[in-house]
Amino acid sequence: MKFSVVWQPEAEAQLARLWERSSNRATFASAANHIEQVLRSYPDRAGEDRYDGDRVMFEAPPGVVFRLMLEDRLVQVLRVWDITPR
Repeated sequence: MKFSVVWQPEAEAQLARLWERSSNRATFASAANHIEQVLRSYPDRAGEDRYDGDRVMFEAPPGVVFRLMLEDRLVQVLRVWDITPR
């Protein structure tokens, strides 16, 4: 069964800024699309639990923090950042 994935406005803005700054936009877009696909299919097995009940997932170059609501079959993406070492 599929989950609905909702990107919070700030997470969408973070994703757009990171994509614009990326030296390889195709790779960045592919990773972001893969994150979306995983979160739609099996978010309960994606990433790692965090202390506050949220989960974190890394798919270089982006990483995301998301909240899973199993009963509602909903995933909220809360934050996006570039995990590439500087």
